[in-house]
Amino acid sequence: MGRIGANPELRTTSADFALLDKHTDEDGRVWLYVQADGVIVVNAACVITEAGQAAEASLTTTATARGDAVGIATAAFADDEYGWLCVYGTGTDVLVLVAASAAANVPLNSTATDGTLDDDAGVGSETIDGLVIITADGGSGSAIQAELNWPTVGATN
Repeated sequence: MGRIGANPELRTTSADFALLDKHTDEDGRVWLYVQADGVIVVNAACVITEAGQAAEASLTTTATARGDAVGIATAAFADDEYGWLCVYGTGTDVLVLVAASAAANVPLNSTATDGTLDDDAGVGSETIDGLVIITADGGSGSAIQAELNWPTVGATN
């Protein structure tokens, strides 16, 4: 059910909702309310802790986060800002940053580049379960439409 006043594009410096509150939008997508633990760029994949803190996914932030939720930022956050990350659904406005030549409909993993996922299963990376891109990257690395099904940080590669 939608939350009155919830706007996935809005960022605030004070909390308007409880951390980890859920919002379902008119398209059936589900969003979690979080506080940014560092700057988050638009379309970044983010790890969400049990305390509602979100940081861009990277080899560092996923290394000890197995089972933590992963969401996509459809708008940028400044450090400590509050806002919504998408954790379920798809749409032309739910894009995720991927490395060059990432393939569609295959497991993605964390990388050394904050917020960016890849399909290379690099040593020391963690698989992101429940998140795929629906078209392949054309070779330059970009933001690609994602399909999210309650993604979490998975096993180490």
